[in-house]
Amino acid sequence: MLDLKQNADYNKCVEISKDLFNYYYDHNIRDLLAIFPKDHKDSHGMPFWSGPKRAPDAITFDANDELSFMFIMSCANLIAYNLGLEQQFNNEAVKKIAQATPSKPYVPKLIKVETPEEVKAREARKEPPPQQPGSEDDEGQLIEIQNALSNHPQVVGKAKI
Repeated sequence: MLDLKQNADYNKCVEISKDLFNYYYDHNIRDLLAIFPKDHKDSHGMPFWSGPKRAPDAITFDANDELSFMFIMSCANLIAYNLGLEQQFNNEAVKKIAQATPSKPYVPKLIKVETPEEVKAREARKEPPPQQPGSEDDEGQLIEIQNALSNHPQVVGKAKI
């Protein structure tokens, strides 16, 4: 992301928008349903997804779905505007870019969720809370930032990383 401003074009804006769409409306929903499947029961044996809680459905990007497409186009134009790039308002041109842009594959997150009963039992044993593993994206971004800073003329020689 650090070199986005220098090397960005509108195609990259669409790619980022598509990644955001998949992150929020597909990948995160799949992770949530992996923890709490649609038939999940709470500690009292009642359906978890009931009352105000409704089980969501993951949405796979479809350029022919108007709402999905408008998210991509609006988001790409916001990114382009903020990078000082020309925005695109030709639906067909943006749709072609979106269809040609590959999506990052879904990689399930390893998330440990504790119920209130499990928290009480763990605290009674005086054990620390479970550690959540960081995502591979976090590690990659940290390395990218470290490399960018170590090569930056204002940082070289002033700080140790």
